[in-house]
Amino acid sequence: MNNKTHILKEFQQIPGVGKSIAQDLYDLGFRSIAELKNKNSEKIHADFCEHKGQHVDQCMLYVFRCAVYSVWLFLL
Repeated sequence: MNNKTHILKEFQQIPGVGKSIAQDLYDLGFRSIAELKNKNSEKIHADFCEHKGQHVDQCMLYVFRCAVYSVWLFLL
């Protein structure tokens, strides 16, 4: 398993994150769940909208919030 595949599988452990959103997190520059610790989910969403070149539905903001809030589960 290559490094990217491992990273994407790690992201998929986060509630609500499947293959597509794992790829989105990777595309935004995240390389581990730990990197989401103490991040601002609104900023992640804004960066994602900029990356996509358009406004992305607020449902993605909720996914990013869940990802940031869930980090503590993985860092215990």
